[in-house]
Amino acid sequence: MAGMNYLQGNPDDKNYLSCRLMYELALDSSYAAQSFGLAIFASLHDLEAWAKSNPTHSRIFQSFFRMVAQRNGQLDLRLWYEVMILDRQNSLCEYVNCHPNTGMLPWFGRHGQVG
Repeated sequence: MAGMNYLQGNPDDKNYLSCRLMYELALDSSYAAQSFGLAIFASLHDLEAWAKSNPTHSRIFQSFFRMVAQRNGQLDLRLWYEVMILDRQNSLCEYVNCHPNTGMLPWFGRHGQVG
């Protein structure tokens, strides 16, 4: 959460567009046990720069490896990163009747077009 809170509080620091905690829903619309962070960066370079240099991200990695060591490598936990790179010429993000702070809308309002 510290990494996500940092991104939400410092949007211009590493050129990220949006960051939020997402909760998965069960078929009956109740909250499932899974959650994930969804962060959108302007480029893969910006994501890599944040991951390599941000002290919050460094603490996340250090905490994870301490947790693995404490449990002798036996974790009942699944972690993954999913990275998508969108082609500027063939990508469209459309927001209809959304709050102005939804997704990438506030970023475009501050900076114009990405790239």
